Amino acid sequence: MSETWRHRLMISLTSLLLGASTLAHAQVAELFSAEALPSLKRSQGYVLIGIDSGDTESFLTAKRLESKGRELRLERGQPVETKAGFRLDLADRPKGFYFLVLRTGVYQITEVSYPYFNLPFRLDTTTRPEWRFFVEPGKVNYVGRLIVSRDRSENSVDVNLINRFAADYEDVTTAYASLFQQFPLASGIGIRDDFAELVAAP
Repeated sequence: MSETWRHRLMISLTSLLLGASTLAHAQVAELFSAEALPSLKRSQGYVLIGIDSGDTESFLTAKRLESKGRELRLERGQPVETKAGFRLDLADRPKGFYFLVLRTGVYQITEVSYPYFNLPFRLDTTTRPEWRFFVEPGKVNYVGRLIVSRDRSENSVDVNLINRFAADYEDVTTAYASLFQQFPLASGIGIRDDFAELVAAP
């Protein structure tokens, strides 16, 4: 076996083991349509996310961070994770907007995993603030659009959580007008967005 193939095999096995470890400790979160939303408990909010996963067998995992409101608790300059987390399966999801029900707080998407033919691959997003979002209780929290490009290679893919609050605002407020009468739209975006904060302000 050549060194190149041995190296690729080691990367694949490592990714597979890391993925298996993540799966073993993460609860699977359910995606809902607006017509099938469950009732919220006092400490929960809805999360509104656009998904375009490129028709792959991909999934993401996320961890809840220790925080007071949006203010994160840090240790040695790094956010502190709680034991609460979830996995979100993206396979066979038609492109569009979906809802999750999550406890209030700050969340960090820690990885996006997807295959390349039979090779596992994962994008580590643990330290990237653009992959962070905030859930306010009793509101619909817009967190952006998750886009996984259909063009990929053995060791790279274009995966992004994109803030399109301004572009999506009119469409979502029209599509979910009755829902927003009871549960106001809020910006849950992890990076400061003055337009989103202004529009979503009470």
